[in-house]
This record gives sequence, C-alpha cells and structure tokens, in this order.
Amino acid sequence: MPQEPILPKTDFHVWCICRSVDEGRKAAIRWLIEFIGITWDSKKKKAIVIEPHSNGKSVTIRQVGGTMFDPNHPEAFKLAKIWEACSQSSLHPTTDTGHCAVGEDEIATALEIVVRHLEISLYKPIGRELWQIVRDQEKMAIAQECASSR
Repeated sequence: MPQEPILPKTDFHVWCICRSVDEGRKAAIRWLIEFIGITWDSKKKKAIVIEPHSNGKSVTIRQVGGTMFDPNHPEAFKLAKIWEACSQSSLHPTTDTGHCAVGEDEIATALEIVVRHLEISLYKPIGRELWQIVRDQEKMAIAQECASSR
C-alpha cells in the first residue's frame, strides 16, 4: 500500500508553490535533454537519439545548426535516465513508480551536461559564448528596468 504524502500543517500555499517550481524544473530539463537529442528507450534499456516529431512542432539542436548529443557518450545514459524520471514524475501524480531520483542535484547535473554540449556544439562553432550571451541579456534587462523606473 502506498504511503500517504506528508503535507504541511501550515503554509500550504508555500508548499504548493514549491511543488510548481519543482514541476517547472523537471519540464525544462526534460525539454533541454530532448533538444540536444537524447531520450530513453525502455525496451532496449539505453539512451537513444530522438528525432523531431513529423508534425513539425518539435525542434532539435540539429535543426538550428548544432550537433546531437552522442547516445554512446558516457553521460548519455545519465541524461536519458533523468529524462525518463522527469517524464514519469511530471506526467501525473505518481507513487512507487520506481523511476530514478530526480531531485535538484540530478537536475543540476543534467543541466551542466546540457550547457556544456550547447557551448561545444552550437555556440563555439559560430564564435559565440553562451555565458556571455546570458550576461548581456541580464545587463540589458537591468538597464531596461532602471530606465523604466525613472
């Protein structure tokens, strides 16, 4: 018999907000892992390259000039298992599903792998640096906020 979830006795709204943030993290990292081309094949029990959906509504890194993550790379298995865990834990409320852990540490690890791949396969080949793009966007947002508050 599954255990009842432990719910807070006070600040229930904070607990709900935290669950929403957690779901957002899982959805975002799952999308990023798919974007660089990795998914989990549950029948073969291995990481495989995902192809864009034929409806034209999905995008992979290959479609924007980058290279897909190699499914034989040692970190592909880790990404694929995190993708699977995010998929299983986010699609609907689950208990005792047996998927691998998908907490903040696992999501951070996956994000590090994805960002490294984006840098190497998409940004550096065109002479751009992802971190500089992020910094420039942040500076622009701060400048716009300062200008609008005057």
